[in-house]
Amino acid sequence: MNNQELKKSILNKISKAKTIYVFNGYTEFYFKTIKSDLLENFRNTYKKLSESIKDGTTPKYYLNEYLEEFNKNCHVHEDMDLYFN
Repeated sequence: MNNQELKKSILNKISKAKTIYVFNGYTEFYFKTIKSDLLENFRNTYKKLSESIKDGTTPKYYLNEYLEEFNKNCHVHEDMDLYFN
């Protein structure tokens, strides 16, 4: 998948989810959150990486790896709950 397809896939997963749970590594539990928090985090990081790539301060593969990792960490279950590790 290219970057645009990965980005679209991630946004679709988040948008279609009824409930979102984010894993907290310190407590080793999932905590319920709202879509807008996860979307804001994803969009802000994506925007910062895109800008730094345009500036030449960050290699392009960083954005590729970020998108692949984010996509792998989003798991949508049958009941449309999204679990993000």
